[in-house]
Amino acid sequence: MKDDRIINITDDVKWIGSENSVELNLKAQWTKIKIGEDSYFFTKMAPFKLGAAPEMKKSGTYVPLEFFTEVLKCDVDMSKENAEISINRPKYSVNDKLSIPELKLSGNTYVSDYKFKDINGDKVKDHIIVAGVREYDDSLYCSDVILIVQDGKTREYMEAAIDKDAGGYGASAFVGDFNGDKVDDVLIGMPTGGSGGIIQYALFSFKENKPHSLFDFEKFNQGIDLKVKFLPDFKAELRSDTLDKTEILDLAYNEAMYVGAGIYDNEGKILQSTEGWTDSYGELKPVDIDLDGSFELIGTQRICGCCHADSIAYLITTWKWAGQKMNLEQAGIAMPLMTKEGDVNGNGSIDKVTLIGTKEFGSDSLYVRDLKIQINDEKDFIYEEFTLTGNNEGYAPELFLGNFNDDKAEEMLISVYSGGSGGMSTYSLISFKGNKAVHLLDQDKFSKGLDFDVIYKDHFKADIFVKEMNKTYTLDISSKKSLYVEGGIYNEQGKMLMQPGGMSNPLSDLKAVDADNDGILELVGTQRALGTANADTLGYVQSIWKIDNDRIKLVDVKVSESID
Repeated sequence: MKDDRIINITDDVKWIGSENSVELNLKAQWTKIKIGEDSYFFTKMAPFKLGAAPEMKKSGTYVPLEFFTEVLKCDVDMSKENAEISINRPKYSVNDKLSIPELKLSGNTYVSDYKFKDINGDKVKDHIIVAGVREYDDSLYCSDVILIVQDGKTREYMEAAIDKDAGGYGASAFVGDFNGDKVDDVLIGMPTGGSGGIIQYALFSFKENKPHSLFDFEKFNQGIDLKVKFLPDFKAELRSDTLDKTEILDLAYNEAMYVGAGIYDNEGKILQSTEGWTDSYGELKPVDIDLDGSFELIGTQRICGCCHADSIAYLITTWKWAGQKMNLEQAGIAMPLMTKEGDVNGNGSIDKVTLIGTKEFGSDSLYVRDLKIQINDEKDFIYEEFTLTGNNEGYAPELFLGNFNDDKAEEMLISVYSGGSGGMSTYSLISFKGNKAVHLLDQDKFSKGLDFDVIYKDHFKADIFVKEMNKTYTLDISSKKSLYVEGGIYNEQGKMLMQPGGMSNPLSDLKAVDADNDGILELVGTQRALGTANADTLGYVQSIWKIDNDRIKLVDVKVSESID
């Protein structure tokens, strides 16, 4: 890609060396990027992630392609023939005053977002404009938000009035197929501001130039109503008449706050009747869950306890187009599973770290999915949430905080039981120093454990050859003599009659232990060495791992007939 193809910026560009960042003022649009941080700004709104951080190479700053489409709102054309990318300034610029003679627009109408894609199905890109009325020229809030589409072929305009009460800060558009007709639709999100973090949404189809709303704006944006009632013993009842389901939450993790607020006494007796509530959508995320080419909508509603800041859980709903309307496919409760306190970002203050998982609403199952970590640093007003990579579902997930790499910040060890007869689990070790989540081990590879062979020998012995150590360990399996003689593997004298071959199991346990007493924790993993079947445990292989320069390193292996 040629440099002049990247973007020709003639507006104010400022390099801030002390912050290692670049500030751009493009007309009325301000943005700022920082080298090495996946955090981008659209005007003065809250930062968001694009999946990759800016990099500096040979005095040039490189950003992901999405920076131009999602931040600068440019039109991007990609040529498959010569692998060139052309980036062009948009016809309509965000924050510009909008005047279209063919339409009767208020004199104070401004562009809030702009996209250039085909949404009527004629294979010609259309101009998609999200606009609204500002009370003041420099205000970010727009009322009377409207969706305007200019047909790329005929140049004619179409309007889709959202709702008389539709308004918000930095209204934006997402373009994708939601109803499965192979033509893109337009999802509008309008943050309403305030402590609730509520966002209103509208969804339109423009197939064959016929604007059509895919859901009722007022009804859909109310979300699913939940009644929240505090119960004795630090519990809360969630009841949905719409879903005809009830869930009981354990609030013991926040016991001190509720006692301090006078809601409970120390024994869990209710001192004052308390009811919570459920916000409408804080997020409605488009995701092609079933990979059928059309997007589902995953909605998130905050469930509040005694006050707005008391988020006791989240209602997660999945919606999919079902011929004539958006249909509710699934409802789950994302709830705190475990909370620990420790300094995980290394700034010297104690952070609250919460492991969150989602279970089917109203289900008694212990199975949870979509495991996330929430980090709340009250000193520096930092709130971060991220989803575990790899396997993020299972039974009885656990969170442990400890110092594994001597960097003055505690790391997070997460274990998730997978179920089944093998007793297997998956493990994640995450550093958050400097407020950046870094996975210190490959979850899938590490959870499989060591690669070793099990070979039967004469005299009721079994050799365990550990490939990573290139070393053989011998187990005495004479305690299973009668079983193996009866099975025809050995005779009574211990002579092998056949070689059945054994096998290894993945990690079934992983503990944090200061094995060398240096004040830094190691990981001690346990695997079963198996004989003729999964129930035939010959012995145990223990591996000791240490973090060295943010990499996991095997330091020792022990093989024994039993575990202490």
